Amino acid sequence: ATPRYSDSRTQNESDLYHMADSKEVKEWVEFLATKKITDLVDSDFKLVFIDTEARFGEVMWTLLDNNILSVPIFNKHTHKFVGSVDLLDLLTYAVTVFSETLLLSSDFLSHLRDEKKLDEEKYGVKFLSDLSLRDPWCPVWIDLPLLSLMDMFSKQVNLHRVPLVDEDGYVIGLISQSRVVDWLHENVNKVPAVILNKTVGEVIAEQGTKGKVVTVRDNMRTSEAYKMLLDAEVSSVAVVNEAGELVGNLSSSDLKGTKPGCLFEQFYFPVHKFIGEAARRFGRDTTWPICCTEEETLEMALEKLTAKHIHRVYIIDHEKKPIGVLSLCDFITQLQYGENL
Repeated sequence: ATPRYSDSRTQNESDLYHMADSKEVKEWVEFLATKKITDLVDSDFKLVFIDTEARFGEVMWTLLDNNILSVPIFNKHTHKFVGSVDLLDLLTYAVTVFSETLLLSSDFLSHLRDEKKLDEEKYGVKFLSDLSLRDPWCPVWIDLPLLSLMDMFSKQVNLHRVPLVDEDGYVIGLISQSRVVDWLHENVNKVPAVILNKTVGEVIAEQGTKGKVVTVRDNMRTSEAYKMLLDAEVSSVAVVNEAGELVGNLSSSDLKGTKPGCLFEQFYFPVHKFIGEAARRFGRDTTWPICCTEEETLEMALEKLTAKHIHRVYIIDHEKKPIGVLSLCDFITQLQYGENL
């Protein structure tokens, strides 16, 4: 049976109805309750998937050639989707299993292309699926209420993306945190002012995350920086210079658009060079991430996030040092109900 997320009213929603004196807040929650996740599915959705018998090399080429972060796994014998693999899973494997000598060897890519050489237990997609433990396969029914999906994307669960399935279990769409945030921005005129007018300083203070940004030095080897990212169980790290000033951001998204033949070589670049190459691929003229100060409002931060189609906004102090970060998950949590409202 296809797993289905509960569509009953959450405890947070019930608490809000009783706590909020604002008619505006109640109307916002009621508006969200009328929406289904099908309202967010792109009409031009095209499904890319891999077979359960795929190996590391095929998965890597599929993700990079299609410029995507995640790909579902399809079992051709049962005709069912059984999981997914994303760039962070490949990254986890590459930086923890492969040696530098092997990754940089001239015949490594040809070795990956030779499927007969690869041990399924070691290189198979079943082993790679959610290796990073960040993006489990959690299909949801197409008629799931949007509020339930937002619960899944909020801080309590923090899924990054989910597949939408029909009654036969076939994937008809994929929805990510970024798509939900874009939709919330499209409807920002309906979001209560009491939520939008909160300062980002208030938000990180409520979350207890002020001053807890994971950072790496700009001259660190990229492979080591990614290991720190994985060890810290975060989706990105702030890149700082010798003075501790924010100069960039490193995440698995920086792997998108990389040519397979260059991917592993770039793991051994210093971080500043690696993110510089990524910026050029994305058509950006700087590695400087989108930032805001503690005094700016959540609405201001949301505008910056959606205008640049990014996944996080850093909060910096007057010395340009990172003191906080708001991720897509944080925006969804705040815009859904307003934490501690």
